[in-house]
Amino acid sequence: MFRKVAIAVVSTLAISSSSAFADFSAGMFAAQLEAEAKAQAKAGKSPADIARAGIAAGVNARFLTTAMLLAGISPSAAISGLVSAGGDLDQIVGAAFAAGVLEATIVDAATAGGASGVNVNTALALARGTISRGTLLTSTPNAAGTPGGGSQASPN
Repeated sequence: MFRKVAIAVVSTLAISSSSAFADFSAGMFAAQLEAEAKAQAKAGKSPADIARAGIAAGVNARFLTTAMLLAGISPSAAISGLVSAGGDLDQIVGAAFAAGVLEATIVDAATAGGASGVNVNTALALARGTISRGTLLTSTPNAAGTPGGGSQASPN
């Protein structure tokens, strides 16, 4: 009898401790994502844990960022957690920017999450609409034909 009770307790603990990582799904609507983020935050999950659970479940980083912000999670904690969880930087920054998060907060949080400052600033430029993803700066030959003469935009 004791063995059956012990197995039941261990099974319940295993299920409850991993349930946060099984509750997100890629097909959720925005309201469902927000409700799940709120529920996980209320259950004591850190923003980084919530981000990892959503990204692992295949939730789009843009949608997850928005849901976490609407759920009342601190912008800094949400952005940092999403970046460290491997979410798409352009999507995270774009969603945060669209939600009105200050650019300095976005830069600080994304770099704290592990993104390079250059990549964060590029993502911000994309969010502002000042550049497009298909435009990259490349070095062009100078008059003598050696690299370094200048730069030009080239589609990629």
